[in-house]
Order: sequence, then C-alpha cells, then structure tokens
Amino acid sequence: MKTTNSISRRDFLRGSSAVALCLRAAATGLPVSFLMSGAMPAYAVGTAGKSLILAMSDDGESINSYAGGTYSSDSNDPRFAIGRPSVAQLGTGVLGQVNGNNVTASDFSSSAQIKMGSTQVTAAKFFSYLPQDLLDHLAMFHLRTAANGHPEGTRVHTVNSVLVSKTGRGTEEIQSALMQEILLQDPAMPSVLSTPMVLNSGGGLGTLTSENVAITRYSPLDVKNLFVGTQPAATVDNMAKLYASTIDTIYKNVKTNGTAAQLRYLDAHASSRTQATTLGNQLGGLLTEVTGSSFGDQIKAAVAMAKVNLAPVIVVRHAYSGDNHNDDDLSQETRLTIAQLNNLVTYWNLVKAEGLQNSINFATYDIFGRTLGRNTNGGRDHHNSSCVNMMIGANIKPGVIGGLEAWSNSGHRLMRATGINSTTGLSASADIAGSETLTAYARTLMASVGIPESRINFRIPAGKTVKGALLS
Repeated sequence: MKTTNSISRRDFLRGSSAVALCLRAAATGLPVSFLMSGAMPAYAVGTAGKSLILAMSDDGESINSYAGGTYSSDSNDPRFAIGRPSVAQLGTGVLGQVNGNNVTASDFSSSAQIKMGSTQVTAAKFFSYLPQDLLDHLAMFHLRTAANGHPEGTRVHTVNSVLVSKTGRGTEEIQSALMQEILLQDPAMPSVLSTPMVLNSGGGLGTLTSENVAITRYSPLDVKNLFVGTQPAATVDNMAKLYASTIDTIYKNVKTNGTAAQLRYLDAHASSRTQATTLGNQLGGLLTEVTGSSFGDQIKAAVAMAKVNLAPVIVVRHAYSGDNHNDDDLSQETRLTIAQLNNLVTYWNLVKAEGLQNSINFATYDIFGRTLGRNTNGGRDHHNSSCVNMMIGANIKPGVIGGLEAWSNSGHRLMRATGINSTTGLSASADIAGSETLTAYARTLMASVGIPESRINFRIPAGKTVKGALLS
C-alpha cells in the first residue's frame, strides 16, 4: 500500500502535533510514513545506509595547515615554510585543553606521529590528544575546491555544478542530495523530515537549499524547546505512554487491514516498551544539556535529533579559524581549533554513549581552505587549492587521503592538494587529478553513508570514488 511522504520542516516546526508524531515514531521505532498513512508497506527494506552530521563552513578553515602530511623538518621542503602559531607571539603558557590535555603554541608548530588505525601519520601534535578510538575512525582528505571567495559557496555545494538533481535536470546541493539518496535507499526509513535539518542561526554559513528552495535554519535552542518545552515532552513517562497508545493502534490496523508480510515487518521493527522509556530518558538528557547556540550545542542537538530519526542529514556549522585575514598572531585560530577539537571529542563520546557510532557518520564540507603561508597581517587568506575535509565513522578507513605538492607562482598559498589514487587513497600513482578531488570527495562522502555506486554515478556523472577511504 502506498504511504504518504515525510512532513515538511515548516509543518514540523509549526506545532506540537508534528512533534508528537516525531516522538511516536521514535518511541515505536516505526517510520513516520507508517504512522501518517495508518498502514505499513508490504515490503521490508534493509539498508546499510547511515545518518550523517555534516559540518559546513563558508569561511574556509585552517585545519589544512595541521592535518596529516603537512609537516616536514627539511628546510628544502615547501611544507617547512607553512606558517603556524609561534611561541614568540603566543608565549609558552597553556592556551587551553583538548580532551583534558594542556595545549600550548608548540602543539601547533610541532608535529607528532599519530596512530590512525594501522597507519602512522605525521600531523600536528594536538591530534595526539584525541581519543584513540576516534582516531581509528578518522580520515583527513586533502582536496582542491577551486573556490576563492565566500559567494562561491553554492557552486562548491553543487560540486562545481556537476551534482545533478534527483530528476537529472539542473543541480542540487550536497546536503540535500545526500538526504534524498539516503531516503531513496530505504523508503521506509523512520525520518520525520524530507529535507535536511540545519542547526545554525549565526554567520559563517550561507543559505543552503533543497530543490532550489532555501532551507530555514534553526538554533539548537529552537529544537530543544520543541521537544522539551511542548507537550508531549520527551520524558520517560511520556515516551512509555506514546509507545503504548501508538503500538496498540498500529497492530490493530495491520491485523485488520494488512498482510502477513506487513505483520512480520511490524514484529521485526517495532521497539519494545523498555526501549521506548530508555529513549525518553536519553533524549531528555541530551536536550537538557543544550544551553545555547555554540557548535557544542549544535552537536548535542544533532545527536538528539539523529536519535529520534528527525532527518538522516543534519547540518551544523563548524570553525577551526573562521575568516582570519587579520589574525595577526593566530590566536583566534588556536582558540577556535582547541574548541573545535573538544567538540569532536564531545561528539564521539555522545554517539558512543547513545550506541550510535555504527549508524551515524560525521563529515566536514568547506568551500575553501586557508593559505598555508601567512599574509602581511600575519593571518591567512583564502586558498582555492588546499582544503582538508574530514570523515568519521565505523566504515571509514583511518588515515590521510591525498597530500600536498609544490605549486609554482603560489605566493603565500605555498602548496596545493595532490591528485589521489582511488584504490589506495594515497597521492602516489594518482588516477584522480588534483582538479577533480572535490568531485572525488563528494562521491566518497555519498558512498560512506551507503549510497550505491550506480546512484552516485547518476548524481555525480564525473570523477571517481576514493574506495581507499572506506572499509566497506
């Protein structure tokens, strides 16, 4: 039997009835489409797809100066000239902590051998402070976006205009294409929204669209108030009551109007009463910790929303440096990088505590990087050919994808991203040109959440997927 579509973001945020629908779906473990239609599909769809928390920035971020493959002790190596915070400018004192470890300027200027899975990577010393199990699921991806200004965000989000819409006519932005394809792989996925949820109400991220319509952005507190400040709130008692009332109605409906296949699907996919009450406790706890609109708050709200299957793609805004042209001593860069790393730790600890580390991936998507050398003000400008995005997930092969190479006439950009070998992920024997690495990253990002190669080829009819970045 045909089911209805997921509700729109506008309808969802309009009132408590939609919130109740979301919570009923979460409590029972059943798709919103089933609850809205009063019937279940006569098929059981299994998928290896994952939800995705996608961290984006239109400011360009300087993590490309610290990632694996950017350090060298050889004064003849262009990497030796990469500009980083100095003790002379910032002193020897503690600038902050990452995962409980003191961080100083030397943790930025000095490198360390970082174990990432079975490989050893040379990267900024501060990466060694991240939890080992996080590092064992982290890949750093060197690429070129060909963008050098903030207004070029839409072009990069459409993968230099090669990412086509779901009909094949016109273009689509990466966050929306990911959402559409995840839902396509499992039409019965328990997602409330049909477009990505964007948890950012500040700057540093331009207007995002879905099917050429602007996606409204909301702060973490907006979402928290929907689930905690309205009735029924996400509490243990309410989740238990929602489970009981909903599951009885659904079973009665299926037994009266359904098929044997539908009943088997219901038996296999419905949560238990214990699971529902546990979810109420976990969700309430996650949202209670949201106190503002910081990236940390965005992460907490995003994990909570993924927990209740609000949307398989949730966008947040991250910052390792921001638009730091005038960051003369790179103090802004060090402060934001330390905060961002701690937010990654928060994310990792949350998904592990909620048992979601195998079902949620995390990735970044920037429209450009920052210059590897410092400008005349001491800060960094935009770099169209060196950007580092990262992926974290159970199916991500840890390590460094691609690298840096010398670049003539580059000025304080110094270097650019190399090509990539699609099989190994290394820069040696590259079969992906440096100019095609953004396309490769977008394709690999789609593959990382379970989208099959045939659909990737349809949506991005160019380039290659870096299979060397994935474990499966």
